[in-house]
Amino acid sequence: MIVRMKFLLFMFLYFCAVNIGFAQDSQLIKNAEKGVAEAQYLLGETLFKKGKTHYKEAAYWFQKAAWQDYKAAYMELAYCYENGFGVEKNDSMAFKYFKLAAPYCYGKVQCDLAYHYEKGIGTSVNYAEAFYWYNKAALQGDVLAMNNLASFYRFGLGVAKDDKQSFYWQKKAAEQGNPICIYNFATYFLFGTGTEKDEKQAFFLL
Repeated sequence: MIVRMKFLLFMFLYFCAVNIGFAQDSQLIKNAEKGVAEAQYLLGETLFKKGKTHYKEAAYWFQKAAWQDYKAAYMELAYCYENGFGVEKNDSMAFKYFKLAAPYCYGKVQCDLAYHYEKGIGTSVNYAEAFYWYNKAALQGDVLAMNNLASFYRFGLGVAKDDKQSFYWQKKAAEQGNPICIYNFATYFLFGTGTEKDEKQAFFLL
C-alpha cells in the first residue's frame, strides 16, 4: 500500500513538472514570436539542448536575437557557424560573430577569436590582434590563452620578444594542470628560457 502511494505521488509530481515545463515553453515561444530578444535567445538555447534535429531552429532564433543586438546570441552564432550547427559551416561568419561577442564574453570566446586571427581563419593573419585577445583571455584565466600568450612572447609574435613574460605565462598555464602546458613549461628549464637552465627540473616536469 505504501509503495503504491509513493508511486502515485511520484507520477503526480512528474506530470505536474511536465505541465509546468510545457507552460513555460509555450510562454517562451509566445514571447520570442513577439520579438523579445531574451526570449528568442533562450528559445534558441532550449532547442539547441534538444539535439541535432533542433539545431536549425535554434540557429534561427539565435539569429533573430542577434539582429536585436542581444550579445549572448553572438557567441552562440559564432559556434554554430564554426561547427555547422543548424547552418552551413562558414569561417567568415564565425569570425564575424566571434569578433562581435568577444568584448562582452568570457575568456574562451576571446581565445577563440585570437586563434582565428593567429591562423587566419575567416580573416587575414594578424598577430597583433591575436596577441591582444590572447592577453585579454589569459587575464580572465583561460588556460589555452595563457599557453598561447607565452608562445607569442617567446617568439615575438605581435609583441616584442620577452622571455621573462613568456616564462611567467607558461608557468601560470602549467599551474592549471594541463599536460601540454606542463610539457611546454619543462622546455623553459631545458633551454634556460626566461629562467636559469635546470635540466633536472625539466626532466622532473616531463
